[in-house]
Amino acid sequence: MPATLGRVGRKAANPPVAKSASRPPPVKGWNTVLPLDAMKPEYAVLLDNWFAQPGYVELRGGHAEHSDTSETGSAIESLMTYHAVNPSNDKMFGAVGTKIYDVTGASPSSVVTSLTNARWQHINFTTSGGKFLYIVNGEDSPQYYDGSSWSTPTINNITAADIVHIASHKSRIWFVLANSTKAAYLPVDSIQGNASTVELGTFFTRGGYLNAIGTWTRDGGNGPDDYIVFISSRGQVVVFQGTDPSDASKWSHVGTYDIGAPIGRRCFLKIGADLAIITVDGVLPMSLVPGIERGAAAKIALTANIQPTMNDAAKNGASLFGWQLISYPKGTMALLNVPLTADTFNQYVMNTITGAWSRFTGINAYCWEIYQDRLFLGGPDGVVYEADVGSVDPGDASITGNMKTAFDYFETRGQLKRWTMIRPKITVGATITPAVGINVDFRSDETPAVSIAALSDLALWDRAIWDTDEWPPEQVFRNEWATITGVGYCASTQMLVSVSGSGNTKPVLRVNGFDYIYEPGGPV
Repeated sequence: MPATLGRVGRKAANPPVAKSASRPPPVKGWNTVLPLDAMKPEYAVLLDNWFAQPGYVELRGGHAEHSDTSETGSAIESLMTYHAVNPSNDKMFGAVGTKIYDVTGASPSSVVTSLTNARWQHINFTTSGGKFLYIVNGEDSPQYYDGSSWSTPTINNITAADIVHIASHKSRIWFVLANSTKAAYLPVDSIQGNASTVELGTFFTRGGYLNAIGTWTRDGGNGPDDYIVFISSRGQVVVFQGTDPSDASKWSHVGTYDIGAPIGRRCFLKIGADLAIITVDGVLPMSLVPGIERGAAAKIALTANIQPTMNDAAKNGASLFGWQLISYPKGTMALLNVPLTADTFNQYVMNTITGAWSRFTGINAYCWEIYQDRLFLGGPDGVVYEADVGSVDPGDASITGNMKTAFDYFETRGQLKRWTMIRPKITVGATITPAVGINVDFRSDETPAVSIAALSDLALWDRAIWDTDEWPPEQVFRNEWATITGVGYCASTQMLVSVSGSGNTKPVLRVNGFDYIYEPGGPV
């Protein structure tokens, strides 16, 4: 009898009570500096071929052939835009091999031949005599385009073919001479004539040579003023103020600052009044360089959220050609072109509104340029491509996006949980096959390099193939539930999509957030 009473009186275990939770998309972008254990849900551990907008994350657009020079085997290493008085007369030129082509339209034409290399630096410069596109490469004589034809300027007192970088400041053209500590400059309002020089070696206490010249607008106490910035190959930045280096009353030294060594000749970008410099310490805004020690440079870098990744890229590829930073205002993007090898590239992409980073893969760009607000890149085999267009990459190659959100404890850090369902909230307007699932407790799987359909054979992470039928081309909102299985203390959502097909329309795929159902306590 007591045993019977014992069986009747034993209290059955309570079944776990399911909970629900919602999380935002990773709008703060890719983050490789925070510990996985401390990352907020608005960040992403991985954000490949996605772009973080202020309220959602969207798949990047494709790139398509714009102009083929037929220079097979040679890459477009320079793209240069001529800005005319009338925008309809703007021109874009591409340098490939030993030639420069007019690549404004789909049918390119050769305009300059018998050159030594295709790595040109350029400026647009206006004088009383007209508007000019002025280019230099450190081996050939400089060239300029006046709106109708190309010419070679006459420059005295220096070896013109040694001019490897160019800038304009206070109505003067300034030159960097190859492997020299001297800067050269022309008379005011001139594109040729007698060049004068300024010796900067006394300021380069760490050695090296003059690598590049930029300009920086700064409020020095009496209102904004334009400064000229000389950047050494060892990372010393020498700043001067004034208009005439030959007159001490009109030329003064503002300061010398130590930063990491600059990467490449195209090592900076003028962003409004500021100057962003690509260095081995990250991309540094010149406005924050004064007053900070080099050891603390990572704190002020625009690349602060991806600093370990940036450091690795600089360590492994600083000597490679192709480093460049470009602003794409129409897309609210700043793209940092990062060479992985001599002919493969990634782009680290920052939203210029929020500062959120992501990474683009599958775009082998040797150089970038903006032409009439459109984004172009120089590719292999003499082809110029337009970026941020279409639903595929060249050759109908699919665009594969891989997103992995921060690991999330769902407010109960020490409690075991079992995740059972997920509902991605997305806006879609393309033919897309997505896959979604979770990784638990900091598991990190190899990023697939194949189409999404192949993921069904993988057993390394818990996932659900979600809505595998083709979706309609019109833009719709989707929020279906999918079954998932994962047991652990924290979870990261992984979403992979592969966009294939053809057409000139940029794919619409926006992730607006995720809903979850999970059971505290794990399996019974």
